[in-house]
Amino acid sequence: MLTLDTGEAMTVSGPGVIGRAPRPRPGERCDHVVVVDDPERSLSRTHARFGVDGRGFWVADAGSGNGTLVVLPTGQTLVVAEDRPTPVPAGATVRIGDRSVLVDPLPGS
Repeated sequence: MLTLDTGEAMTVSGPGVIGRAPRPRPGERCDHVVVVDDPERSLSRTHARFGVDGRGFWVADAGSGNGTLVVLPTGQTLVVAEDRPTPVPAGATVRIGDRSVLVDPLPGS
């Protein structure tokens, strides 16, 4: 489950893209298109890609201008490389530009 810093929450079950006006690549499977209101324009149009695999939730930077970070529950910060899926454990926060997304397990999990 993802919770945006706006309070909006969503359940993720497959691949997706997030940004100001995100679009999947031609032919790319995309189950979730997450548009984030960003008047300061700290997000790129398509800022990051994300999904769920056998290891859990992951995020990859999509060549954004301001980068993507994962802040672990311990406070350690990981820089997410372009097109390199980075595992994101429950309780971590994904920083995209000036915005953030909390990664939580599904309720009851």
